[in-house]
Amino acid sequence: MSKLILGLTIFIVSLSVNAAVDPVAFVKKMPYRQVVKDAVLARCIAKVSDDNTLFSSDAAQIGVALLEWIPFNLDNGNEKINAIINKYKDTVNASHSERKPITKGVTLNCLRLYHSDELDRLVPQLIDGNPDRTWYQDNPQ
Repeated sequence: MSKLILGLTIFIVSLSVNAAVDPVAFVKKMPYRQVVKDAVLARCIAKVSDDNTLFSSDAAQIGVALLEWIPFNLDNGNEKINAIINKYKDTVNASHSERKPITKGVTLNCLRLYHSDELDRLVPQLIDGNPDRTWYQDNPQ
């Protein structure tokens, strides 16, 4: 009987632990630098997507939500993000222009931005603090 009670107790505790899993834990353990890059990618995808679509809205909301978990520089961070996205988003990629239907390769532009040295240099300007720290490091449990 005591084994049954112990087993049931362990089962109930494991259920409560799983129910309390933090849905944004993956963001909280990433360096702020990575979170910013992911947010920029999401916002870029939102800007190059068709307006007023569920996909565009989802990407835009994710781009904003990610920044809530970092010490983001609100004074000029959004302006700088929009400026760098605008610089990359309208590039026409020749390899895409040759295919039917004709596309501009805007997803490729967002990926180029994501992997660019320019974004790597910009990221520290967007974070108030050390870009290599994580939310968990700055908010110990």
